[in-house]
Amino acid sequence: MRLGLRARLTVAFALGALGLSLLLASVSYAVARENLVNQRETAATRQAFVNARVLRDAVPLEGGDEQAVLESLSSPSGASPILFRDGQWYEADPVSRGREEVPLALRTMVLKGEPAKMRFRLDGQSFMAVGVPIPSINGSYFEIASFSEVDSSLSSIGFALGVAAIVTTAAGALLGAVASRRVLRPLTPIGWAAEAIAGGR
Repeated sequence: MRLGLRARLTVAFALGALGLSLLLASVSYAVARENLVNQRETAATRQAFVNARVLRDAVPLEGGDEQAVLESLSSPSGASPILFRDGQWYEADPVSRGREEVPLALRTMVLKGEPAKMRFRLDGQSFMAVGVPIPSINGSYFEIASFSEVDSSLSSIGFALGVAAIVTTAAGALLGAVASRRVLRPLTPIGWAAEAIAGGR
């Protein structure tokens, strides 16, 4: 079925609005995602290094207070503090994410003396592990920070942008219908005359 000129103009406006909406939504989502992830990574990394310095200054060389110091660390981001020292692992909260969740590649790198960070997914959720070697106490400090808040924020932003794209597309179709009616109105009498001539009048 061939569409009339008015319908084609309306469809063209709607498709143009849809294309622009999708482009704007994609760019906005990418920028928001980059900013949110970078902020979360920066905060988690900074907190991990601060806690590593606290451990370095608070844990005595002969050991013995590792668990108590680890449990006293501040983790406003909900991170899970983990310490490896002299071949033994210490965890602030055995119920939370522990050493088994720290990616092996990051664990290996940090135990070799290189600080590192790595994002990973576990049980359908996003996390970031940060590792900091502490040579002065012959140990390495790890934190696992959850990115669930970032994922939730990005889902909300994506939903809002999707709704905005639908509304913009509908507005474009409406604008196309109104514009086509006004543009084609002067052609209506010409159409009637053409039909009359074709009918032999």
